[in-house]
Amino acid sequence: MIIALVGATGTGKSGLSLDLAERLAARGKRAEVVNADAMQFIAAWTSARRSCPSPSGAAYPIT
Repeated sequence: MIIALVGATGTGKSGLSLDLAERLAARGKRAEVVNADAMQFIAAWTSARRSCPSPSGAAYPIT
């Protein structure tokens, strides 16, 4: 199961994620908190896209 907590900066997502992880762990569920902001995601996505070779005859550019 993957649970995504998304929202604006300063709305308590980090605290909520830790509380949720503790509650899941108390019920015997494995819990892991992964924290990333939009800029981290965009940088990783751009890097991954650059490393993909462009298929020959692609109908769209891959940058």
